Amino acid sequence: MSRSIVTLIQQSNKILDIVAPKVKEEANKKIIEIKQKIPTKDSVKQIMMDEITSRGPELVCSIEVRNRIDFIYNKLISSVEKMQSLINLSHEKLVNLQEKLLQINKIIIAITAIIEALKALIPVLQTIAISAQVGLYLLKGPAADVDAGLKLKDQIDKSNNKVKEINNSVKVFEKKVRKIQEKFAIILGITTLAIGVILTLKTTINAVIGLIEGFYLKYTLMCNVEGDSIEDEAYQAAVDDAQSNLDDMLGGTNSGGSDQEIYIPEDELLPNTIERIKNANFKVIQYRIA
Repeated sequence: MSRSIVTLIQQSNKILDIVAPKVKEEANKKIIEIKQKIPTKDSVKQIMMDEITSRGPELVCSIEVRNRIDFIYNKLISSVEKMQSLINLSHEKLVNLQEKLLQINKIIIAITAIIEALKALIPVLQTIAISAQVGLYLLKGPAADVDAGLKLKDQIDKSNNKVKEINNSVKVFEKKVRKIQEKFAIILGITTLAIGVILTLKTTINAVIGLIEGFYLKYTLMCNVEGDSIEDEAYQAAVDDAQSNLDDMLGGTNSGGSDQEIYIPEDELLPNTIERIKNANFKVIQYRIA
């Protein structure tokens, strides 16, 4: 039994030695690195605003500016998608490490069962020792069988020694198990916390992607769609198309899409500050920042 416990303890320590550094790397390095690189709403807005206004108010919808906005949009989306891929990979690694950690629980349960079995032997051995002591007492006197007495005494000594051995082993094993449990709890806590942070970062990244899509869509709608109301068919068609692209990016149409709705900024990216210059037939001939 003792050998079985030693083997199980070694297995637990081996798992901890493998998992602990990997958990710390993912939690302390990878997550912080990704978190620091996620662009903020203000930074995304500023980047796109700088490009939109770079050629002056009269050229806000010029070919040059449109090409620059396309370039910036693709660059931002590509960068955020890489972060999305890294955070998904980190999440997958941590979940796998968490599953390995949970194996230790099963091992601890097995060790505890063996320890309890050892403890159950103690009263049996004590009973044997007491019975042998009674027998030895009854054998005392002139008619005592010397060989039988020696055997009984040897049995008493063996039983008492075994009880001491088991008690000492139990104390040692219980101490080692407590250390494993303490280390296990710390690493599992770090893993669980890191997974929670990753889920939050996933939501943040999805929101940033929706924001970039929204800013880009708003600019595109200003320059390409004459209608500027949600009731306008051309406007709504552009919004629907952008939402479909966003769903593919975040969830995939085969998996039912995503829950992320595209955010179309109302007062934060130019449409209310862009003037549509129309001719006598009310056809838009030019855009400019008012």
